[in-house]
Amino acid sequence: MKLIRTLPQLAGLGFVIYSSIAFATSHNLPKPPSLINGAHEVAGIATAQSPFSVVQEEEIKGIIKRYLRQNPEVVVKAVYAAHKKQLAEHITHVEKTISDHASEVFNHPNSLVFGRVDGVVTIVEFLDYQCGHCKEMRKTIASLKLNNPELRVVVKPLPIFGDTSTLAAQSVVAAYKQGSSKAWALHEALLKETTALTRKQIWHLAKKAKLNITQLKKDVASKEITEQLDAIKTLANQMQIMGTPVFVIGNRSGTKFAFVPGATGEKHLKDLIDQASVADSKPVPAKTLEA
Repeated sequence: MKLIRTLPQLAGLGFVIYSSIAFATSHNLPKPPSLINGAHEVAGIATAQSPFSVVQEEEIKGIIKRYLRQNPEVVVKAVYAAHKKQLAEHITHVEKTISDHASEVFNHPNSLVFGRVDGVVTIVEFLDYQCGHCKEMRKTIASLKLNNPELRVVVKPLPIFGDTSTLAAQSVVAAYKQGSSKAWALHEALLKETTALTRKQIWHLAKKAKLNITQLKKDVASKEITEQLDAIKTLANQMQIMGTPVFVIGNRSGTKFAFVPGATGEKHLKDLIDQASVADSKPVPAKTLEA
C-alpha cells in the first residue's frame, strides 16, 4: 500500500504533462521531447507496468479523483509553472536562433526593405496578408515608419493561410522588383482588405498600385520568387514561428535585439526601438528609400 500513497503525485504529474502538451498544441508552441517521454512514462506506469489488480486500479482511480477534487490549486500551480517554463525555453531558443542567424533576419540580400535603408534600428515583421492580427498591426507599423526617420522596416511575408496567402506574398515580393514604393503600396492595400482575398482582388490591388501586371505575373511564377519565400519559411521554421505576426527589433550591428511574438501596442514597439537605438547610436549619412 506504500505505492498507493504516491499515486496522487503520479496523478498530478500526469495531469501536468498532458495539460502542458495540450497547451503547447493549442498555442502552436513546440512540445519538448521531455514532455512526450514523460507522458509515455506515466502511461506505462499506469497501465502496462501496473502491479495492481483490476479492483485495486478502480480503487486507485477513486483516490486520484478525490485528491484532484480536494487539491485543485496544486495541479493548477504545477500546470502554470510548466507552461511558464516551456514558454521561457521557447523564447530562449528563438533568441539564440536570431543571434545565430542575425544576418538572415536583419540583412538578407533579398530583404524587402522600406523606410531608411541604412537606419540605426531595424524592425522585422513576419506576416501573412490574410492574418487578422497582421491587419490590425498595419497602422502601428505605418505610424512607426512615418514618425521614426531612422527606422528601417523589413517585411518577411510568411504565408500560412493557403494558396491565396501564398499568391499575395509572391505578389509583394515580385512587386519589389518594380520599386519599393510600389511594393509598399501593394503591401498596405492587401493589409487594408477586410474580406478574404481572391486572385482577382490581388491583381486588382496590384494594378491600383501602378504595377506592371504582365511583368508582375511573370515574376510571381519565377523560381527566384519561390526561392525567396522558401528562404523566409526556412528561417521561420528555425525560429519555430508557428503564427503571425512576429516582430524582431534590433540595432544596426545586431548586438541588441528583442523578439515580440504576436500583436502588440505601438508604445511597446517604440520603447524597444528606442532601446535598440541607444545601443547603436553612431550617426549615419542621409539616405532613404522611395517607400
